Amino acid sequence: PKILPNDKKVIETILDIFKRHEEIGVYNKNLLYHLIKERTGLQTKDITYSLGRLKHLYKLFKIDFININNEE
Repeated sequence: PKILPNDKKVIETILDIFKRHEEIGVYNKNLLYHLIKERTGLQTKDITYSLGRLKHLYKLFKIDFININNEE
């Protein structure tokens, strides 16, 4: 599956939040969405769409990873 430009923006922002979590100190879902909206310039529906796509990609990655390890 192809990673869309909005997906990339969301990924980069989430990685930055994880790297700077001690500085940010935000652990509320609504505040995290607001922070992602500020940094990406995307609407909530676009962020939600990208997060759903990323969740799906993660599940595919996890399945492939488990299958590779079970073959060994």
